[in-house]
Amino acid sequence: MDKKKIVGLAYALTGLLNLSIPWILFPVCGIESGIIKNYSTFGTHGCHGTLVAVSILALLTVCAGLAFIFTKNKISALAISFSVMIFSILFILFPFAITGMCRMPTMACRLGTAPALTIGSSLLFALSLWGISLSRKIQQ
Repeated sequence: MDKKKIVGLAYALTGLLNLSIPWILFPVCGIESGIIKNYSTFGTHGCHGTLVAVSILALLTVCAGLAFIFTKNKISALAISFSVMIFSILFILFPFAITGMCRMPTMACRLGTAPALTIGSSLLFALSLWGISLSRKIQQ
């Protein structure tokens, strides 16, 4: 298998991993088995904004990974890898600086979701560095 395909698949799989973290693996407050438990209280917790933002970023990461597999242009591959790098930074910024999490340190989003997103985004950042180095070697 070509290294470019491996990187693209790794982007897509890491995007799916980051998508499953707040929904299934370490669900935020009010989510059970990937389903919103109570629609009337959805949006009242600080972590719900992070859930929406992370879900959108994860889907964009999956699309970027699939696009990376099929691109043949050096500039496009570099642009995709740099965008994935920005996505990985945003994966950390949303729970800790932009939208935030719940205030209580014992909430599920603080204990599980935030650390897991940090690990997933760190993995994605490392993959983006590999993608950038690989993109620079693509022949025009």
